[in-house]
Amino acid sequence: MPNHNDKVIETILQELNNIYPDANESNEYAAKKIARKLEILYKTMDRECREAHEYLAKRVEAKTPCGTMFVIGNYLKSNPNDLIQTHIYLNRSYKRAPCLKCNLEAISRLSSLCLKYNVPFNKIVNELYNLRCNYEKADIGNKNVSCPHAFANAMKRLRHYNGD
Repeated sequence: MPNHNDKVIETILQELNNIYPDANESNEYAAKKIARKLEILYKTMDRECREAHEYLAKRVEAKTPCGTMFVIGNYLKSNPNDLIQTHIYLNRSYKRAPCLKCNLEAISRLSSLCLKYNVPFNKIVNELYNLRCNYEKADIGNKNVSCPHAFANAMKRLRHYNGD
């Protein structure tokens, strides 16, 4: 009885023979090679799907001069004391500043990249801390003087997953 991989090779070979009818031997070689790469891809996807369920997430709210943002931190279940990735979600008040949403997402992605490559947590936070914006509401008693400052404060609260 043919296994699943043989059926995949046969299907790929039929398609290749339809496209290149004169290249039987090279089509057979290519079909086997493609099937092998697909097998590796499926195994990788299967592993990633399993790993996707091994993460913890925590969300904090951060008030900014422009509105409210929510910062989500991701942690491995096996090591919940280390923040590994951040995501930002913004409320509707940011619609009047569409570039800001993109810039905050960029800060989040760059922070995640820094965490991935073991840049010390405090260095990331200190670079974002105390950046001031020119927005007129920035000085009306909000402890966060800019959106990057608010993101840095949120990262401090997200540093460790404590189950809250």
